[in-house]
Amino acid sequence: MRKLSILALVLAAVFTLGSANAAALDNKYLEYNLSNSCPADDTSGNNYDGTCNGGVQTGVSGIYGDAYNFTGDGYLDTGQSYSGTDISISAWVKFQKGYNFDHNNPDLFSEDSDEMIFGGYDGSNQIRLAYSAKGNELDFYTYDGSKHGVEYNWTNEVQADTWYHIVGIYDSSITEYRLYINDTQVASASDSTFALPTYDNYVGAGKRDSGAYKPFNGTIDQFKVFSDALTDSEVNQLYTEASSDSGNSNPSLSTPSPSDGSSSVST
Repeated sequence: MRKLSILALVLAAVFTLGSANAAALDNKYLEYNLSNSCPADDTSGNNYDGTCNGGVQTGVSGIYGDAYNFTGDGYLDTGQSYSGTDISISAWVKFQKGYNFDHNNPDLFSEDSDEMIFGGYDGSNQIRLAYSAKGNELDFYTYDGSKHGVEYNWTNEVQADTWYHIVGIYDSSITEYRLYINDTQVASASDSTFALPTYDNYVGAGKRDSGAYKPFNGTIDQFKVFSDALTDSEVNQLYTEASSDSGNSNPSLSTPSPSDGSSSVST
């Protein structure tokens, strides 16, 4: 009888933990699976369907099913400005231009070499998750006249036409920004400022009063925004489920780790 009681307690604990993880991953603000049509259906239940603008190609091969290809002059308008206290942004991306696409030609690189996966700027506050081919750098931060967040500089060259799973998180409970690449936390920083813009946010570019800026060049799939700060295990679940569902193997490039690059915070 005692053995049965212990087993029941163990099973209850496992069920409770699994339910808690499921609840966190179910707390989506928006979810775009990015298939073969536009507008992009928001499957979070909030009906924040995204509007395609400019060079957006639907129905290209994704990490799971179809995806959207952004040709450097298109974007997806979410029609929403985020106002929560915590956030987790998750996306599978393929860069059209890796670090070495012509890195010896300085004329190709400028501030505009930044490519926004997600972002918005209202003239005062900004949020962005972006890649810079110029610096071989990934960043996630908010801005209110100063940057608050994390930047990660790869030592290894980012490869074009290779899937990467990228997650940016702000956790207000411990006032921390975190950045993940391929299921590995590569940067973190403590900062109590989480400065959000009032403008709508775009996927595949940033939003400001003059329109889209710093457009993305490449493919995006399985784009999700959560209203919670995800844990390491929840990030792992997002990373593994896309590959297992699609039957594809995880990206072949070796997973970055803090020793593969350097992280810094600009304030």
